[in-house]
Amino acid sequence: MPPARPAPAPARAVPAYAAGVLARRDELGNRAAFCAGCGWGRRFLAGVPVELPERCPDCGQPVIAACPACGAGITSLMQITCEGCSEPLREAELFGRPIRRKPERHAGPAPQCAGEVAAAFADE
Repeated sequence: MPPARPAPAPARAVPAYAAGVLARRDELGNRAAFCAGCGWGRRFLAGVPVELPERCPDCGQPVIAACPACGAGITSLMQITCEGCSEPLREAELFGRPIRRKPERHAGPAPQCAGEVAAAFADE
């Protein structure tokens, strides 16, 4: 008589990202569009039809969803330079303060607020 096989494990609910439909980082959207003037922004999924406004609903300036130079998609609401061609997408400051973000991997280190605080203490 052959040895008894173990019973199969009971089926569990598998989250969509674990099943390969979406990656965990895609839950909120893997692309972004923003206004360079006031900072309004929206995340969305690439490849899924989405209605993005051509003009910012807050200030009326153009909404940027891709690099004007090379057409690469924007992956972060805090992005300052294009990941594809390193062209600037907007100024590194908004309302007189640096945009707090992780530095882009292809660009140099970004100014962070902590550096401003250290400089202010050094001046005192």
